[in-house]
Amino acid sequence: MRVIQPGDEERRAVVQKGVAEHPMSGKSICAVLVSFHPDPDLPDRVSRILAQVGALMIVDNGSGEAALRMLQELSADSRISLE
Repeated sequence: MRVIQPGDEERRAVVQKGVAEHPMSGKSICAVLVSFHPDPDLPDRVSRILAQVGALMIVDNGSGEAALRMLQELSADSRISLE
């Protein structure tokens, strides 16, 4: 799991790299997605979310091993944090 902590400027820089300056672009927005046993279509929905925001935090509420593996694979994207 990767979490941006106060003072974690290196991680913040990776997330913000390429983020548009204009505040109305959506890239200055972080979305939060709460998951519990997500279905196999979640990666498609995550892609659509990421097209609209600069970062995504996924909070998992105790999914099983297979779902957790899928979430961990998604969190390989530097714009995604998994809690």
